[in-house]
Amino acid sequence: MELRQVPPELLAQLLTLTRDLTAGRELDVLLHHILEGSTTLIPGADFACVFLYQPEDNALVPVGGIGFDMRYMKDVWIKPGESLTGKAFVERMPLLLPNPQSIRQAQSNLTPEHAALVRRAVGRPENPVRSSLAVPLMVGPRTVGVLVIDNYDTDRDFDEVDLAVATSLADHAAVAVLNAEDYQRAKRASSDLREMARVQRLLMACMSSPDASVKKLGETLGAILRKPLAIYDDDQRLLMGYGDRVPDPEEFIIQTGTEVLGRLIMGRGPAGGREQTVVEQALPLIAIEMMKTRALEAERHRVERDAFRGLWKRDPLVAENFAKTYGLERSDWQALVIANLDGPRIKALDEWTREKNVPYTWSDDAAILVVVKDRITSLLEWLAPLSVHIYRGNFRQGAVWLSQEIRGVVTLWRIAPTGLDLHHEDDREIFLEHYPELLLLDTVPGDTRQDFVDKLLAPVAQDSVLIRTIATWMRTNRSYDDTAALLHTHPNTIRYRLEKASQLLGHSLTEDRFLMQLRLAFFLTVDVHL
Repeated sequence: MELRQVPPELLAQLLTLTRDLTAGRELDVLLHHILEGSTTLIPGADFACVFLYQPEDNALVPVGGIGFDMRYMKDVWIKPGESLTGKAFVERMPLLLPNPQSIRQAQSNLTPEHAALVRRAVGRPENPVRSSLAVPLMVGPRTVGVLVIDNYDTDRDFDEVDLAVATSLADHAAVAVLNAEDYQRAKRASSDLREMARVQRLLMACMSSPDASVKKLGETLGAILRKPLAIYDDDQRLLMGYGDRVPDPEEFIIQTGTEVLGRLIMGRGPAGGREQTVVEQALPLIAIEMMKTRALEAERHRVERDAFRGLWKRDPLVAENFAKTYGLERSDWQALVIANLDGPRIKALDEWTREKNVPYTWSDDAAILVVVKDRITSLLEWLAPLSVHIYRGNFRQGAVWLSQEIRGVVTLWRIAPTGLDLHHEDDREIFLEHYPELLLLDTVPGDTRQDFVDKLLAPVAQDSVLIRTIATWMRTNRSYDDTAALLHTHPNTIRYRLEKASQLLGHSLTEDRFLMQLRLAFFLTVDVHL
């Protein structure tokens, strides 16, 4: 039936409604106009529902209704071809079902679950529909959804005039719905852009602040997303944590180019579209901050290494600047060497020194530090579970002692493993104060040292067995039995070797003065370097 057969007063109402639909942009407002218009323009219409098609679910989803209890109706997701709604969608033709018999036939493939929900939504256990209209919302080749209009409570059955009015309403409604969806998408895009700009400003503010750090960036990101976060570096060290814990974690890789720097763990995942975008915005900034941290740490290590080299060379200007930088002029301090450190322990010690602002450098498998007195206890407590040897200098104050103490404690560390000292192998801490002669030896010029060693040890210099036997015997306080046990031989063999050494050296090894010279000569043969 054509619209010219529609009564003029009804046609005027329809034109007014279509103008409202054309002017509308908000989907909720349009749905209200469509539903109110359906029940106003079509006599006897007391129930109406708009279904919109969602391609991702391949379902017609109820988005608004009048007369229905939408608490139940919202779960009636109709598949294409199901009931009169799905049939109108598939056939792209308006359907007029003028009596209960035709309605029951059209609804025969409605799933039991959907049928029960519809009965609850209309508040009628038997769902006695008198007549129905199902009109597809179409724009060109696209079917947007379906408008369903029902008559439950009046004696009037829908007719062709009602179908023509509903079809015209649906045609205008389809265009209005598409416009509203486009408007909503544009609105969401604009809102997303504004939100992304806001997020970027917050993150960039972190980057440009004086206290910029991975921790600050991560905390800002966690506050934006309102989710717990954790950031780890490539050594699995926790750099920051936001929130109590990270439940249902989702992992994001932090990298620059092909180099993986670490990972970000976000809780309560998986991330939605907006959250994914926010995280993707933050990841390059976190990577930059991690690279900056790396560069700063590398620069810190270089500066401290150069400072220790200057101290080793007894540079007074370096010592003065070093003392000022680390507050050694106002506090008692001690130089230490921590030996037997492996890679993970060195990294852990690096974190401790950075946190406590303790200068250090490393050489071979050892770390060389200068620690103020009030931090010595916490350092020793941190080292307690580790199998390390600790060589400790004297407590001093000011810059004047820096070079001497560092050279002394490094000398102690270099000499200790040779077996020339008097400490036992199981001693965990070795103190420079027990070996004051080492500080004196360090003051002897190189040429004088070498001349002294050559003159004293030349007769036995090529016999490593004799050298080792003499050193071990001196270390065990001249015990033949202990020396034999350490060298895995007989005490008489030790006596024979020592007698031979006495003859070659031209001095009795029972002579205290000569033993003192011999011990100093052994010390002077050790290569002591930073």
